[in-house]
Amino acid sequence: MIMNPRRIPECMLSLENIDRPKVWLKNYSERELEQIIPRVIDESDFDYYVAVSDDVVAWTGAYDSVCRALEVEKFLVATGYCNLDPFCGLTSLTASPPREPWPTEQTYDWISFRDLPKRPYIRTWHPSFAFTGMSRAMWAKYPWRCFGSSGNAGWAADLELSIRLMRDGVPIYAPRDAFIYHTKHDWKRVEYQDNPDKRLFVGVDAAEIVWEL
Repeated sequence: MIMNPRRIPECMLSLENIDRPKVWLKNYSERELEQIIPRVIDESDFDYYVAVSDDVVAWTGAYDSVCRALEVEKFLVATGYCNLDPFCGLTSLTASPPREPWPTEQTYDWISFRDLPKRPYIRTWHPSFAFTGMSRAMWAKYPWRCFGSSGNAGWAADLELSIRLMRDGVPIYAPRDAFIYHTKHDWKRVEYQDNPDKRLFVGVDAAEIVWEL
């Protein structure tokens, strides 16, 4: 499931080149996805569903590693990971649970690339939607939710999921080889207002669900 409110050229190309069944969720806000993702799952018949943001340069091997973690290793939640930005030296994996129940810079205990464990599967508390997968049943139990009031576009669905999983004692594991590249230049800033390639099409173009099977 590709959350696709933007049209970042290098990211679009990399995701298009992943020769696996996919569904593009085009031009939806995070809030709208609360209704759309359950519908996508209800109207299809896969055992597992993997969600990815559209601002990454991804590759098939990372996706397959996450699927293997779900299907073979039987982890309840598996996720790929990425750099927060090209310069900070931090991954999207965390070494401990969220410090606050709200998205701030202090909420996350990010793991640096320097400190990335060498083991094949790394425990994390952050499902970064850099290929984050769960079974059909788990998506039903932990549906897509985001922060913000019902009247706004929503944000931080990854942290919202993290908090619910943490409260229920559900671990998240990341295959060490499931790295993909995050194109955001500064993880602390919103970029779509400054970069035409990263503009949002939510409310501009019609929202649609596009399957590629």
